[in-house]
Amino acid sequence: MRALPRLRARLWRAGQFAEASLALAQVGPPWHRGIPAVVSLVAAVLIGLAAGFQDAVVIAPALAFFLTLADTEGPLVHRFAMLSWSACWIALAGVASILLQDILWLFALAFALLTLLAGLAAWAGPPFLQASRFGLIVGLLLTNVRGVGVGQFLILWTAAVSLVALLRALENLLAPDRNTGDFATLRQAWFKLRAARPLLWRFASSYVAVASLAWTLGRLIDQIHPTWLTVSTLVVMWPDVARSYQRIVQRVFGTLTGGLTSLVLISLLPNPLVLSAVALAMAFFLPHFVRRNYWLHSALVVVFVMVALDVSAHSEFTPRVVAERIGDVLLGCAFAMLGTVLAFGRSWRRARRALSTGDPNR
Repeated sequence: MRALPRLRARLWRAGQFAEASLALAQVGPPWHRGIPAVVSLVAAVLIGLAAGFQDAVVIAPALAFFLTLADTEGPLVHRFAMLSWSACWIALAGVASILLQDILWLFALAFALLTLLAGLAAWAGPPFLQASRFGLIVGLLLTNVRGVGVGQFLILWTAAVSLVALLRALENLLAPDRNTGDFATLRQAWFKLRAARPLLWRFASSYVAVASLAWTLGRLIDQIHPTWLTVSTLVVMWPDVARSYQRIVQRVFGTLTGGLTSLVLISLLPNPLVLSAVALAMAFFLPHFVRRNYWLHSALVVVFVMVALDVSAHSEFTPRVVAERIGDVLLGCAFAMLGTVLAFGRSWRRARRALSTGDPNR
């Protein structure tokens, strides 16, 4: 009989945790951030088609997409710094991926090294956290499964960076951002890294371990699963135990919501032009929620990707694709939870207390 009250208490706390994690923040980056996102994606697709490189029509929009998300609130100099750091990490990882893609053990070594650096950089905060993770995702993982050469990749990278920088400057000129976002200089980043020494290496090594596990398991299946599995692990594991568990809940809920929404949209809207407009609408809203309302951001990403896959695959796209991607994300989140436990131990108690008293969207 004593177990029943404890079970009820745990279920109530779990409900409180989920409710706080999924609460919507009322503010976020300005709405006009979506305009450069849409323009950069359309222009990147056209650049990819004009370039004629193999799979350039995939790589170019991916570069534009992640470079658009490499943004912050605040003055233009900080926004350009965010773009510059992310662009450099993506270039480094992309070139390494292309050069080492046929030498598995060297690629695995580069993956582990860059993941370790990303785990360390996570403690430094923006722009280093985002830049290192974007480098892993689009530079190392996505480029590895696409057939472009180093010279072709750098041409597309240069075009994407120039395009996003120009659009960001124009948008800031027309509507300068009055808010101040999170941004760390190199000096501040070094101070944060020194302050985090008790957990710094434990988190980074756990980050490498679970990301490598996700990548290895994905390779046992096919060439697509490693990217999806590993990306989910990389993006939700955070150098803060409360936020890490919170993002896992948000990612799972957002993925399920986005997957079901995608199936409905694809079944009701067979016209590829209409579906393309839906994908661009998702791209417009994405920058609004990239730093807050993470579950909504995750849902929009799933809808954007699934609809884009349906348009590009024509009759080859099936509901099984959506189910597989949802499964990849859920399994990746499970690996991230394992990594969080390894990195922080039983600190989940402090996470629960912090989330019950603080702002869950910060």
